[in-house]
Amino acid sequence: MERTKVKSSIIKTLGYDKEALLLEVEFHNSEVHRFINIPVNIFENMMKSPSKGAYFIQNISNNYPRRYIRKKKFTII
Repeated sequence: MERTKVKSSIIKTLGYDKEALLLEVEFHNSEVHRFINIPVNIFENMMKSPSKGAYFIQNISNNYPRRYIRKKKFTII
């Protein structure tokens, strides 16, 4: 899935597959999460939102199933 860079303090890129209703979110910490059953209007509204991070937190994060595609790796010091 191709992702597009967005202007956000928490989100680096967003990708959407409207046929499969999948949303991929890459965060600035390098984690990538995939959300399923995301309606087209939810994605379109997020892309129009002046604060994509706030929209994501309020409307997507805890409302749709997620799968971790890439988790942040921690370095032990």
